[in-house]
Amino acid sequence: MSAEKIIQKIEQDAAQEADTIRAGAQEKAAASREAILAAARAKAVAIAEAAKDASEEAQRRQLLIAGLEARKNTLSAKRAVLDEAFSMALDQLYNLDLGRWKTLIVRIVAESSDTGDETLRVPAADLPRYTPEFMAELNAALVKRGKKGELTLDPVPASFRGGVQLIGGKSDVNGSFEALIREARDRYEREVSTLLFEAEVG
Repeated sequence: MSAEKIIQKIEQDAAQEADTIRAGAQEKAAASREAILAAARAKAVAIAEAAKDASEEAQRRQLLIAGLEARKNTLSAKRAVLDEAFSMALDQLYNLDLGRWKTLIVRIVAESSDTGDETLRVPAADLPRYTPEFMAELNAALVKRGKKGELTLDPVPASFRGGVQLIGGKSDVNGSFEALIREARDRYEREVSTLLFEAEVG
């Protein structure tokens, strides 16, 4: 084979090799381009889904916060109504007429006395009501319960506005109207809530 033919053969082989390499490179480039585009599409979808999830989570949190705030405001409003209800009950005790006041004091003393010889400490404004006749009525109520019936009146006035405190040898009993309302609230607040708010109470 002549040198010229050998050179032509090398050039042909080189051209074929170049074509093959070029075709392979083009295929790889196309495949790479598709892979990059597919990855970009997947990333875009993932970002969109994440954004959607974040939006839904943010909305859920906002709804939750709004619900908690509404519940808090509702409970606060109910608490205010209950406060007003028990405050009105206390005002009614402060403003009892003399007959009903005496009935209540007799009941407090009779149910709170241990021995029947306690000292009664009462508000300064109520001292004139504790006449000898009323003290006799209180002592008689205690005697009926099997107690001594030897109550005495403390000249030192009580610090509360209404009710009576029993001072005994071993313990004292706070029968103030304020204490009675606190005790009633502790025992009956749920029942009062049910009456005021019916099925809303859960």
